[in-house]
Amino acid sequence: MTAGVLSADGPWVERWLSKPRFAVYVRACGDDRARAIALYQWNAATAQAFGLDLGHLEVALRNAYDTAITTRWRGSQHWLLDPASPVRLPLIRNGTDHNARRRIQIAEASDRAGGPTATPGKIIAELPFGFWRFLSSASRQSSLWMPYLRYAYPRGTARVTIDKAVAELNHIRNRIAHHEPLLARDLAADHAQLLHLVELLNPSWRP
Repeated sequence: MTAGVLSADGPWVERWLSKPRFAVYVRACGDDRARAIALYQWNAATAQAFGLDLGHLEVALRNAYDTAITTRWRGSQHWLLDPASPVRLPLIRNGTDHNARRRIQIAEASDRAGGPTATPGKIIAELPFGFWRFLSSASRQSSLWMPYLRYAYPRGTARVTIDKAVAELNHIRNRIAHHEPLLARDLAADHAQLLHLVELLNPSWRP
């Protein structure tokens, strides 16, 4: 879609976007449909720009986590594939196995990466951001954070700080992926949080 595709008003707008989706922008613009179309264009462009930086963060995060775990893992296979891995062993909290979804995600990523012959690097590249997001959750304080992931950050970095930031950025990423409005977000604060997380992962980085 080019920037000018949504420049003209008409009933086709609701057919294209759906009435409920477009209504969000119409309400935000005081029922001014022309402004609502422009706002929708702005939201799409902003999401694209924010998504670019989120993509860079995702690559940095997954590689930092892989390095932090791999350099300390003593299993017979890569930590993603080893049955004894803290992302594969049953992790039961309140009757729920919090690793069940992780095992499914690894299996699906392995299939996309080529099946049994897939290398760990290719599997990592196929794993969704949501996989990495939950590795810093409270249920993994003792199994993942303390022995491995804390080493991806400067000494003294609190797990809860990282988990909150990654969770929020994952939420924004999902909104962008589903073309949802970002109108209610403080995008300047969101981007500052993204840059702070990048600096924690790579203290030598400067914008």
